[in-house]
Amino acid sequence: MARFHDNANKYDRYKRRRKRGNNNADWSATSIALTLTIVTMLVILLGVWQLYKAVMKQQQQQQQQFEYTTSSGNELSESYAADIDHMIHESSSNNNNNNNDKAHTRIDHGDRKFIIFHQIGDGQGAGNVMHGLLAVHLLGDEFSRTICISNHYESFRFAFEPIDPVAVKHCPDILERHSKEPPDTHPEQTIEMLNYRVTPLNECTLKEMMSSSKRVLHVTANTYPRWPKIPQHVNFFAFYKPKPILLEILPYPKADPPPIVVHLRHPDTEGVDRRKGVTEADLRALGQFLPVDASQNSPFLVTNNVEWFNYFRDEYGWSHPFWIIVMHSEFGMMWDERRTEPPQGMSHDKRIRLAKYQHIRKQVGAARLEWLQLWCDFYTLLKAQKVYHTFSDFSLSAVHWQGTWSRTYDGLDEKGTMLLLEENWIADGESPRLIDREKQDLRNCDEPWRVEY
Repeated sequence: MARFHDNANKYDRYKRRRKRGNNNADWSATSIALTLTIVTMLVILLGVWQLYKAVMKQQQQQQQQFEYTTSSGNELSESYAADIDHMIHESSSNNNNNNNDKAHTRIDHGDRKFIIFHQIGDGQGAGNVMHGLLAVHLLGDEFSRTICISNHYESFRFAFEPIDPVAVKHCPDILERHSKEPPDTHPEQTIEMLNYRVTPLNECTLKEMMSSSKRVLHVTANTYPRWPKIPQHVNFFAFYKPKPILLEILPYPKADPPPIVVHLRHPDTEGVDRRKGVTEADLRALGQFLPVDASQNSPFLVTNNVEWFNYFRDEYGWSHPFWIIVMHSEFGMMWDERRTEPPQGMSHDKRIRLAKYQHIRKQVGAARLEWLQLWCDFYTLLKAQKVYHTFSDFSLSAVHWQGTWSRTYDGLDEKGTMLLLEENWIADGESPRLIDREKQDLRNCDEPWRVEY
């Protein structure tokens, strides 16, 4: 019995040793599997990281390529960069005709008479100034006066140049001789046509001054005293043409401007500057109303709220400029900066234009870039066949200059119907030209003639 008991104890110890051995074997297998899993995950994560870095590097390379691509598909050549620098230099130099040799040559002006047009200094935007420029060209046409743009109106002169032969020949000398700006100009030669002045414009005195023998009159304006019909020969492109640097920044082929342009004016200050037609419902109705013609980049959106570029592009397929930021032309106010679209999704032609824009943006500096963007938008409105816009003198002045079909979008009525209004000079009716108004037709003749600044 004792031997049997000893054998039994030995057998139990053997089983315990086997059991411990099996546990060790099981633990080793589990550890190996866990280790392999961890290693596999690390390998996968490393591979994903390497792939991510490769994709990011490729995108960076593509972005750099798109930024410096020309129509030939190669990087921008040094000659192209030199051409851009030359355009910028020419636009800057021509802002001041004192840099022009012709300005130092005294010219016999004969019996010609002139109007020097000055930029408004009261915080008025470019639209008000362009309506004033139209007004003085109408008066110049009526009273046989040539219009000269003041050298101090730098932004306009950076983007456009005169083509009227008389202005090209005579204005440099006139501007050099009469270089003062209001209020330093002589009161008897200075005229204001500003619709926000408390004292209304004395039309009798205005007609007398325009008819006078004074060779040079200085004018600041944002309106004509009761607009007449605009004759076909008085249009923007009869007097001015875009400079090469402006054409270079166009976001569409210069020979094929978009036929339908929409201008949406975001309020300057929410709750203070009330603008109709810009609520979410208004914008949605407008987007659904206008069909897309992608081949002509139409409709094309012009706006001071750059986030609307993305909204109308994503929701309705509209085209827009490359602008990232838009500044108020006079106040220097900046609206929100927008997120840009990836160049990879663009057509080849659009990538080329983006590359040119980015190159010009780097070369011209912030202030002159704002000028180019502003006048590019105005040029787009001038070239349009149809314009839909919320109330703004920027678009109103462009369509008035060109006699373009247009409607002011006043939002939705209580039934949800779109309100598309005729322009005020059409709704109010056009008046006779100032030169054709008889004494009884002239207004405010008892008002004092004064220049306020």
